[in-house]
Amino acid sequence: MKKLFFLTALLCASMMSWATQYCDFPTGHENNANFGDANGRILLTLVPTANENEYKLTIKPNYASGATKKLDYLYVIASGNSPYPAEAGSDVTTGGEDELSVTFTNSSATTSFTIQWSHPDWAGRWQCSLSNVPLQNLTTCDVACADAEKPTISSVVVSDTTINSAVLTITGSDNVGIVRYVVKNAGNEIATSTSNVINLSNLNSNTAYSLSVFAYDDCDNASDAFAVNFTTKKISYCEYPTGHLKDANFGDANGRILLTVRKISNNSVGVTVKPNNGGIDVFDYVKVELGGVGKELGTVGGTTPTNTEIVYTDLASLSFSLNIFWHNSKWDVEAGRWTTNQFNVSESELCTESPATAIDNTNADAQAVKVIENGQLVIIKNGVKYNALGAELR
Repeated sequence: MKKLFFLTALLCASMMSWATQYCDFPTGHENNANFGDANGRILLTLVPTANENEYKLTIKPNYASGATKKLDYLYVIASGNSPYPAEAGSDVTTGGEDELSVTFTNSSATTSFTIQWSHPDWAGRWQCSLSNVPLQNLTTCDVACADAEKPTISSVVVSDTTINSAVLTITGSDNVGIVRYVVKNAGNEIATSTSNVINLSNLNSNTAYSLSVFAYDDCDNASDAFAVNFTTKKISYCEYPTGHLKDANFGDANGRILLTVRKISNNSVGVTVKPNNGGIDVFDYVKVELGGVGKELGTVGGTTPTNTEIVYTDLASLSFSLNIFWHNSKWDVEAGRWTTNQFNVSESELCTESPATAIDNTNADAQAVKVIENGQLVIIKNGVKYNALGAELR
């Protein structure tokens, strides 16, 4: 017997109390027709039979949505059902079936169902629920959908493109009506919506996307693919606004920074962490981790010159992962540090401008660039290097 996982059962979307027809309805585990494991996606049908107060519930793998496994077990319970539970198949079979059905009687006007299913290669069960189903208003499903005409998409407009998101506005038509839109990337579904405005997220920066958009009607007729091409914006790490947990709009303004990662040569970079407008104007501690090497400026509760550049040399690649930690003088010494991790920086995103954020404007007689070399603060003024005490370095 398989181990049973009682996972959260949620209302299957669109199967609301006023609906009267459930015919090959796409749903899945946790009320998600696009559940991460495609084998947790099913087509569900619930219809009355020719007998009074008798009903038949059928599930099928949603092969069209990526499922590859057949089903081996179906378990259905509902208040007023007989039998209780109603079961089909077995947890211990191999191979599975393309569909499983249970038949039961129920004289209630309305009831709610808990539905569980599994496939032969998994030790647990998927689960979903139907809530407040009006049994006496259920209708039968046509063997074949009467509408064979597929929808048409006439345009898709891309707007509000950022480094990791974009908005698609779709214009389509159908003789009956479009019920949903699907967006695919290289054949993989990345978004689905009943609205013709779809917000795409979790995209990669500076990346050219060639997507296919489909419209579906109530009979699941699909439109021809409509090609959409766009490129997400490129990150430029020249005073790039970010903050604690990589949130440029973090609730406490002191947790927001401007990050500069500057290309100095083909094997060296400089990193500058600067308070963003709206926060304080000085840090007492900054730490940068690059390639497993951590470099620090100042001490928590001490003082640190603002806008000091931390330099990394002899890098094998100018594409790397970067972690940033900082503390400001207005925060409790014992309270901890802000942190923003895993900036995956590519060479094309490096700042190539003069490091304005690395200039100390507090020195009236000359502008001086402050860098860290071999763990020591070095001040470069008029092409000459000095240590922190002002002694010239040779």
